[in-house]
Amino acid sequence: MRYTDFGPWRFDSRTLKFNHHKIVLINLDPDSREFLFWFGISCYFPVITAVTGPIANMLSIACVVNKWRMTSTGKELSDPRGIFVINIISLIVGYISNIILLMHFSKKITYLRSQLFNIIGWTLASVLLLIDVIVCSKIEYKHGLYHRAIGFWYAVFTVILYFCCTLTLSVHFLGYFKKFYPPEFNLTDNERAVMVYTFCLSIWFIWGAGMFSGLLDISYGVALYYETASVLTVGIGDFVPHNVAGKIMCLFFSLIGVILVCLIIATTLSIIKNSASSIIAFHKLERERIKNLKEYQLKGKKSPYDKSLISNYESIEQFRLMRQLQSKVRKRTKMIVLVITLFVFISFWLVGALVFKFTESWDYFDAMYFCFLCFITIGYGDFAAKSSAGRAFWVIWALAAVPLMTALISTVGDFLFDIGTPVIKFCDTKLRWGLFFIFRMLKRIIFYKHIRSETIQQDFRIECREEEQKKEIEDEVYDQDVETHQAEETLHYLSSQGLGQVGDVLTDEQIHFKIKQIILLQKIYSVLSYENHKYKLKFEEWVYLYSLLQDVKLQFLNINNFWLSEYSPLRYPMNESRFALLQLTSSLEQEVDNIILRATNRAPSIPKRHE
Repeated sequence: MRYTDFGPWRFDSRTLKFNHHKIVLINLDPDSREFLFWFGISCYFPVITAVTGPIANMLSIACVVNKWRMTSTGKELSDPRGIFVINIISLIVGYISNIILLMHFSKKITYLRSQLFNIIGWTLASVLLLIDVIVCSKIEYKHGLYHRAIGFWYAVFTVILYFCCTLTLSVHFLGYFKKFYPPEFNLTDNERAVMVYTFCLSIWFIWGAGMFSGLLDISYGVALYYETASVLTVGIGDFVPHNVAGKIMCLFFSLIGVILVCLIIATTLSIIKNSASSIIAFHKLERERIKNLKEYQLKGKKSPYDKSLISNYESIEQFRLMRQLQSKVRKRTKMIVLVITLFVFISFWLVGALVFKFTESWDYFDAMYFCFLCFITIGYGDFAAKSSAGRAFWVIWALAAVPLMTALISTVGDFLFDIGTPVIKFCDTKLRWGLFFIFRMLKRIIFYKHIRSETIQQDFRIECREEEQKKEIEDEVYDQDVETHQAEETLHYLSSQGLGQVGDVLTDEQIHFKIKQIILLQKIYSVLSYENHKYKLKFEEWVYLYSLLQDVKLQFLNINNFWLSEYSPLRYPMNESRFALLQLTSSLEQEVDNIILRATNRAPSIPKRHE
């Protein structure tokens, strides 16, 4: 297992809920306003490029294979030689750029060389294809003799995707130029895997489109539309196989395609949950922590002799404050992720419906209805894209929208699960107060009939409200009193055991007792770290843990405002049981080394034998 030190603490890959390497690479303070922006660019812009590039290459083949012009009867005509040649050059340059990016992801080419080739390559590919599109629009469709075939629309969307690749890589290079991060893509293995899966999916689609165009007797671009509907399990039904070979190959192709799409979705969800949300939470918590730390430091300067403002690791007040900040930031982060996901989902829905309204000449409501059915992969077949522009757009829209729906369902499901327990508790409380109200009403009706009903209800409401507020205050005070009492008992127990303060020199008896305690706690936290990774250590557990860390280097525990300082372990979203286990292991290793060292020093020296 590989260990990493964050300040004085030991971490490993299973302790933190995010990859620490991602934070280290960003040359900005985690609490700065620019941190999240440049972190997103360094991590997710390469992923966006890695997903967009193969899809653009897949569409660029349809630009070459399918014709750009057709008559009013739907018959496709051969492209002019100049347009076809430029189209081929754009295809080659785009594919070379994508291969270079893949080689950089596999660390075969340096960052600077890869960025140089990719930015120039995709810019050149998009410009060449854009020239083709403009020339064809100005000359071939000018007099209305020809109409735009599906190959033309695939070219339009390929230009957009190529330009997106250029833009994302250029912005990423700008961040490196401003020295916000080193010359490398800030990626984890999962993020690198996304490109591999997307590249495999694009190859699978290219082969499938060629196969189905022959089996179903349709054009390559329409076959791309058909296989997208099959793999995403939408099943619109406007194209179906009619022979045995077509049906067998449809089953086989769809099965492998669904597996690849599921791998991409699962990896993407893992990136969102394990990286994005944890980093946002860390950033928000850092801002809140530093803000409160500055307030305490300011109070300390104004009242330097006020002992109540001096707090080390044994002070429970700042510990409670950090727990409150953690809870507040966690709820806010979940809300931010949910709002962002909803915003992107609604944007895809409404923008997609707007495009289909114009390409298919539908009512906007019918376009929204069609898009939503595609989102949830029902596909009744009552609406389907018929135009060349609609089918070409549907391919890239569906490839992004259907996985997005899966991400939305996962995010909303997690959010509802998290709020489920408080809602149940709230309903239970209201039900108990409702039964209490009925009981009191019956009692008053029986014994005090002469009192008006309205007066009873009003008095009772006031009474219930006062009792409920009193009960909440009592519960809060009781919880704090219990926590404080437990903390006092822990400190008293430690002093009674004679473990002393952190860094004190211990006797052999105390060392043996400490080692036994460390081994016992190791067993407990080892189980908790696997069975309940959300377990939060109580204050007395933290204090007892720190009492077992005897290294002189850990004297920072007694610094002022410890729980709000940069040394506070509560800064990080992590598996606290795993963290405690690692610190205990480190302390045990040091104790064993000290015992061996003392035993070596005490051992009598053996005189050499003289021959």
